[in-house]
Amino acid sequence: MLTINLKNGENITADGSIGNLEEFVTQINNQAINAITIGNIPINKAAISYIATSHPEEVTPNVTIYLMNGSKVESYDGAFNAAEYSAKINNQQNLFALLGDVIINKFDYMMAIEKSTT
Repeated sequence: MLTINLKNGENITADGSIGNLEEFVTQINNQAINAITIGNIPINKAAISYIATSHPEEVTPNVTIYLMNGSKVESYDGAFNAAEYSAKINNQQNLFALLGDVIINKFDYMMAIEKSTT
């Protein structure tokens, strides 16, 4: 199950999966396309704020990603690296970045904070 958060604040649930997240990010960053199919929904990629997958019960999100609109999304990243997140956001070739298991529109990103493990 996928949650697609739109720039207007609406959440859409899409059936299915998007397979390999890194391959999907490459596809969605293709500047030659304006719309992409996510699960069972064709959508204009400019309308997307973020795409999150459902976490299995045994996976506890360990990163909180804060958005410019004041909302936040939980992510799991087994190898969280703050410098890598900044590098992904600063990559001028792409509109979307994969941060943990969340695909985020870089213009909606504010910051990411790893949760304390203690």
